[in-house]
Amino acid sequence: MPLSIFFWPGLSRIRITLRVPTRVKAGLVVLGWGVFLASSALTAMLQGLLLPARFYGGTSTQVPVGAGLFFAAIFGVSILAGAVLADAATALLGAFGSYIIGVGLTFVALSIPIFQSQVPPALVGDAAVVFTFTVFFPFPIPVILIGGLLGVGLSDRL
Repeated sequence: MPLSIFFWPGLSRIRITLRVPTRVKAGLVVLGWGVFLASSALTAMLQGLLLPARFYGGTSTQVPVGAGLFFAAIFGVSILAGAVLADAATALLGAFGSYIIGVGLTFVALSIPIFQSQVPPALVGDAAVVFTFTVFFPFPIPVILIGGLLGVGLSDRL
C-alpha cells in the first residue's frame, strides 16, 4: 500500500511514495494504539476521574461522566485500529499487544518519581500498581477487544 506525501501547493510536482510492509504497518498501529491507551488513562487519572477512591467501588456510588468519556475514547480508537488492521487475528493479537503496551507505559509514567529518587520507592510503587490496575482492569479489556473486532467488521465497508 503506497503512502504518498505531497509538499506545499507550489511544489506539487514533487511526490515521494513510500511502501510500508504489512507487518510494519500492523506494528505501528499497535504501538500507536497502546500509546493512546496509556495517554488517555493518564489523562483521566490526572483529571481525577479514575482514581481508586472515586471509582470501582470507592466512596462514591456514581461513575463520573469523564470515566464514560475515557471508555468511549478507547472504544473509538479500538474501532479505528481494527479497521486499519482489517484482519481479525491481527486485530485480536494487536488488542492484547496494545493493552500490554498501555499498561506498561502507564506504570512507567506513574513510577517516574521513583526513578528520580524524590519519594520512597515503596510508597510510589504501590500506588502506581494500584492506579494502573484500577484503570486497566477489568472493564477496558472487553471494550478494547470488542472495539477492535468491530473495526475489523467495518473495514470491509470503508
